[in-house]
Amino acid sequence: MRTIAFVLLAIIAFTIAGPAPFKLCPGDVPPSFQVKTIDVTPSGEIQPGTSVTATIDGISGSEVSSGKLVSTISLEGIDILENEYDLCQIASGGCPIKAGPASLKVVLDVPGIAGPGQYNTKHVVTGDSKQIACALLNFTVAG
Repeated sequence: MRTIAFVLLAIIAFTIAGPAPFKLCPGDVPPSFQVKTIDVTPSGEIQPGTSVTATIDGISGSEVSSGKLVSTISLEGIDILENEYDLCQIASGGCPIKAGPASLKVVLDVPGIAGPGQYNTKHVVTGDSKQIACALLNFTVAG
């Protein structure tokens, strides 16, 4: 099941190289981590067996000593997977994350499975037990 989660997260969230279009989650309180850009590599469609890197750059409004990134993936409006990452393991420099510029980085190896369709992802970042950021990414995987 974890392999499927990695595949879908990689293909959905990282099919475009460079700055990826994203939206902040509607109705949320103003984030204390302001997402500025989400960069993904490699360029073009993801090929099976490749590694995909996503870097989220932003500004942290306060120091964060622990937390997590939870990615919920849906296909055709149905939640199909949820993946959780330790914030301290994906933050550049680890924890604590100081107030100011900050970067989160996820590297995934993409196996060769994923179906076509409209995928939607919601990425919620919590720090010190409170939500500090939320972003939405939508992609279509061609068949």
